[in-house]
Amino acid sequence: KTSSYFEQSWSAFSERVVDRQLLTKVHLQDRNKTLLVTLYEQDNSESINLQLLQEGWVRIRAKVDEKLNLPLDEMREAEASAKQNHVITLVSWAFLLFVCC
Repeated sequence: KTSSYFEQSWSAFSERVVDRQLLTKVHLQDRNKTLLVTLYEQDNSESINLQLLQEGWVRIRAKVDEKLNLPLDEMREAEASAKQNHVITLVSWAFLLFVCC
């Protein structure tokens, strides 16, 4: 977790969430008590999760439960676009990214 990519990704995430009131949609809590969430700014319908995917700061976890009813097509498209544009980093956050949008 001390890699440059992690630090840059964490910085991009922090800029969007620290000291801000956000809307949070909790999709589930896993057995490790980790929450799977989607974060939104109050005045923006596009999730912070999706923004970070589009910018290449996060990736979608390899295994995502289809029952979660996430916009996986949109998420995969955003991730593919970031990869194609060479902005994807090597960081894969455990909190799905959070993997949802």
